[in-house]
Amino acid sequence: MADTEAAGTITLPANTYSKGNYGFMGWATTQEKANSRTVEYPEKATYSITKDATLYAVWTATELDAQADVVGSTTWDWADVTNESSVDFSDNVLKNVDVLYSNISKYGITAVSGLAAQSALLMNGQRAYNNANKSKHCQVNYLKFNTTYPGRVTVEYANTGGNAARTVNVNGTKGSESVTDNSTYKSESFTVTAGTVTIKGVQVSDDADKMLRIRKVVFTPVASVSGTISAAGWSTFSSPYPLDLSEAVTNGTVYFASASNGSTVTLEEAPAQVVPAGEGLMVKGTAGNTFTIQTAGEAGTAISDNLLKGQTVTGNVSAANHYVFGYVTENPSTYGFYALTAATEVKAGKAYLEYPAAMAPSFLRIVEGEQSATGVENIEANEKAVKFIENGQLYILRDGVVYDTVGRVIRK
Repeated sequence: MADTEAAGTITLPANTYSKGNYGFMGWATTQEKANSRTVEYPEKATYSITKDATLYAVWTATELDAQADVVGSTTWDWADVTNESSVDFSDNVLKNVDVLYSNISKYGITAVSGLAAQSALLMNGQRAYNNANKSKHCQVNYLKFNTTYPGRVTVEYANTGGNAARTVNVNGTKGSESVTDNSTYKSESFTVTAGTVTIKGVQVSDDADKMLRIRKVVFTPVASVSGTISAAGWSTFSSPYPLDLSEAVTNGTVYFASASNGSTVTLEEAPAQVVPAGEGLMVKGTAGNTFTIQTAGEAGTAISDNLLKGQTVTGNVSAANHYVFGYVTENPSTYGFYALTAATEVKAGKAYLEYPAAMAPSFLRIVEGEQSATGVENIEANEKAVKFIENGQLYILRDGVVYDTVGRVIRK
């Protein structure tokens, strides 16, 4: 231990040394006693100084737990901790060091009792548990856990007090709620892929990493995603998670758009592979049925030459060379891809088609491979009419007049 000049009775300072995968047990007055793991003075014990003396650290070999993967839905709630006193790393070897909760006691430090799944949760920071400041929490630079499934994460958090606004950041995505004091905020639901999930605090103004008080973390895995087949027997689809298309799809067959010849778009069955989050897809099935696709625990590979673009966040798509799937409500057999004439909102979980040519037609009929999926030819070609979508609505242009789908004149 460090040199200390004093006389009389003192409190030994906290240990600040480390020794690989060894846990600190206390102090001995001789090296021989330390070697035999004889502890004469625990950490922070009272010691009477009568003459110069040297104390030797007593170590014990520690087999540290390896980090386990999260299995199923998991909640870490510091309100569940039963310790009466805080577990503070401010003056010991674990301050700002990566450590699993299940390994804390193996360094001679009080375990955090009552917290779930401790072998899966790694922390780096100042306090593994704090029983103060209005409610129980940990105070960390970051928390980490590993998952084999994609899923969603929510976090309840607070600032460390009296600082510039901070918020939570999960795998690089910053939360929308900022906090300047010890008030508790609950984050939105963050989408995470399989792998390591990192939860940390950042300063709102410049995204600099900052400590955060975290009170609760909830992880909910997502093993599958689903959608509903439209009245036309098809639906566009995209997922915020990678999808395993080698697994059977319930109530549907998955396709991608492989080519277009100027009047049709060819849909082929998707290959049996893992595709990344956001891959644009078409699903064919019975109208009204719910289809289910399995998620994957790996990033996946994009389908080569797929003309479909997935929309993982609701937003506007520009009109240039872009098409959306649609049909006349009263006649679902009119389904196909209609050219956008203005920027149009496409919902999250859907897909749109990007035509590769600069001069694109107003309508693309769907064919499966070499076979037509419908008897519809180029839309009303004999009547010199063109159907188009504007602001999400289907219209018909004939002889310079725009009609809605029931024949009402919209504009001339």
